[in-house]
Amino acid sequence: MQELEKLEKIKDRDLHAVVSERYFKLWEAESIEEFKRAFLDCLECHYHAYHTGRVLHRDISENNLMIWRPIKERSTESLGILNDFDMAAEVGDDGELLANSARRRTGTLPFIARDLLAPIPKGGPSPKHLYRHDLESFFYVLIWAAAHYEFGTKTRHPTSEVLKKWDEEDRSHVFKCVFMTNIAYYRDLRSLARPENHDLCLEWIEPLHKLFFRAQLDMMTHDLHGKPFDYDTYNGKITFANFMAAIGETPRGFEPDSYQFL
Repeated sequence: MQELEKLEKIKDRDLHAVVSERYFKLWEAESIEEFKRAFLDCLECHYHAYHTGRVLHRDISENNLMIWRPIKERSTESLGILNDFDMAAEVGDDGELLANSARRRTGTLPFIARDLLAPIPKGGPSPKHLYRHDLESFFYVLIWAAAHYEFGTKTRHPTSEVLKKWDEEDRSHVFKCVFMTNIAYYRDLRSLARPENHDLCLEWIEPLHKLFFRAQLDMMTHDLHGKPFDYDTYNGKITFANFMAAIGETPRGFEPDSYQFL
């Protein structure tokens, strides 16, 4: 009788499986041009998800930016796919994250923004995850790509001892801060870039580093003089529009002034 009662409590279950087309890792790009196109697709998708869909991804990493390629019979170009919204949070009309875990740190360590890795005073709140933090993560993906990826051969080379420190819980914050503010260290790190990625460094990484460096300097100057400061965008310095302008790219499918506030 007891066995029958147990059987009656067992509910029917349905097995669900998600099937999708195969996507490729960033380092599997067939050329630097395909990599850059996929990166821009993901960057713009991220903007639209936040601005239109009111969702912030919060886990930008080399594994979550992927490439979709059409079957050979189609003439369509490959596309960038922004993957894995498991850590994403909804955004309210006021720009604040709605999730209860909004202040719980998320992300993949080498790509997490500096502010989110800073030591938290005992009993103090964790910093809130901002749109600009994801932009900083996109920048770190480019650093990683320049140092690791050999496009064409679809090879990801081993991580150097210097960049391994970015993947250590107790050191990542410090070394990213030095990278952003110390020109000598930045040049040492840039020297790790593979020779074939020279143009990626010159055209994208160099101007982006200047953007973040100047924004950090502006923040420090305001702190010294006690002036009000907008930390959400570093006084309008770290925005989607400025990120795109730094790398010399024009956003596609936007009204001229529709993205200026981010």
